[in-house]
Amino acid sequence: NHNFELEFLPGNIMDVVVYGPSLATLLFECASSNSDVEGLLVGSVCLQATTERADFTDNRHKDVILKVGVEGIVPTGQLHSFYGSGGALREAEFDSQLAHCPSDKRVVGWFRFRRGLTAKPSMQEYALSKSIAEALRKRYPDLPTVCLLGVISRDVDYNASSFSYDYS
Repeated sequence: NHNFELEFLPGNIMDVVVYGPSLATLLFECASSNSDVEGLLVGSVCLQATTERADFTDNRHKDVILKVGVEGIVPTGQLHSFYGSGGALREAEFDSQLAHCPSDKRVVGWFRFRRGLTAKPSMQEYALSKSIAEALRKRYPDLPTVCLLGVISRDVDYNASSFSYDYS
């Protein structure tokens, strides 16, 4: 159990914001790469209490929103740099990747860019996300554990004049 004044429970609302410069950096990294890319998403996490009042009654509904801000990316440089081919997290390699993250930010998830494939996450990616969440829970025990997974793919039109990015 965490010692929060506010407790985020399953079923509560999560608000995720990817800031413009972070999105631009992520898309640039994907566009300029000759192969698939993956890395860590860094940012901030906070809990915010909200109170909503019903339109026709005096009833108030209190809720807690988990706000996650993606404020940057840390590319890992190669695929499978912190996990095995089966999706098992290698904690020593993961910790070395965390050393490249800004000290004033925390890891809020990870991303993978795949060329020519759908942006639908695989079972391996889901399993790895769960393992990363467990590692982050140990690293940041005083905050709610968040592990976003961003899967991005790119299509190029027939004359290579425009690119489109899909994500999930």
